[in-house]
Amino acid sequence: MQPFREVFWNIGYHYVFYSLAALATAICLYGLLRRWLFWRSGWREKRDGGFDSGLVLKRIFLNTSIFKGDPLGGITHVCIMWGFIILFFGTALSTVDHWIISYLRGDLYLAYAFVLDVAGIALMAGVALAYLRRYVFKREKMVTIARDTTVLALLFFVALTGFMV
Repeated sequence: MQPFREVFWNIGYHYVFYSLAALATAICLYGLLRRWLFWRSGWREKRDGGFDSGLVLKRIFLNTSIFKGDPLGGITHVCIMWGFIILFFGTALSTVDHWIISYLRGDLYLAYAFVLDVAGIALMAGVALAYLRRYVFKREKMVTIARDTTVLALLFFVALTGFMV
């Protein structure tokens, strides 16, 4: 028997999950669009060469500005960001597998599961590093509010429940 992904093994009410996932994705995309428009609006005032999409994308996806001033912060941010992004796309691929065409079987499924496991571990490691940076090795300029703890706990919980399911 080929290895395959068991979809919603012990969870009912699939429509609730997909409805909430669609809502969360829409809110996230709206926030990203607002941020992008904000960045573009002030760029020409501060840069002679106009808006450089390549530079912005490099800073977003490689976190270059964070690594310059704080290498541990850069590693933390990369682990959380890329762990979450990969898990998001993994969930999207699982949705396609569940509703449109079943393709997560055999070696492809094993590779898929491995990548998502690594992403989940990276996310949890990034959250653990963030806790250490915020509460154990706190920098003087770092301000921590209750929402920080809540967001980090929720991110850790999302990754942990992914392993449990």
